[in-house]
Amino acid sequence: MDFYDLVGPGFKPDGDLAARLGYKSVFTAGNELLVIDAGKESGGHLPYVANGNNQGRLAYHAKNGAQGVMPDGFAADASLIETMRDGECIMVIAISQITQAGAESRPKMLYMAAKLFSACRKAGINVAFVSMARSRAYLESYIQMIELAKLIGADEQYARYSISRVNGTLGGMHD
Repeated sequence: MDFYDLVGPGFKPDGDLAARLGYKSVFTAGNELLVIDAGKESGGHLPYVANGNNQGRLAYHAKNGAQGVMPDGFAADASLIETMRDGECIMVIAISQITQAGAESRPKMLYMAAKLFSACRKAGINVAFVSMARSRAYLESYIQMIELAKLIGADEQYARYSISRVNGTLGGMHD
């Protein structure tokens, strides 16, 4: 099984590091896949993920070509989830929102991520677990990503499927 990750803009781990962490490929936001502010109109020529906290704008992108949606703070209302389901859009859970949160806010972020994951899976939406690491210090191995996905509520099988197949789809590796 091949595993994939998406990291933040400006950070591209070398192939040797990616392989040591168990990834076939690590995509960089802005290179293989754009991560755009939901306030913008489109992702241009590359596949893209819309990011932000405006539910209406995130839904707009889910309807109009975004590969995925990555809400700030893991907040997604029922309307956004329904729009994503209808458009077969992927929900992107950025683990960095948890790992880089302060000690006081980390439990809340875990709770919000778990709530979002549960709502998406009940609606039949695929969920991608990505690190969105901006430096080597925040890049997790695929095994750590699986364990973090399990902490959020995924079972082992879905966590592996997500980090392999769903993440690969985000980066254009699968149809």
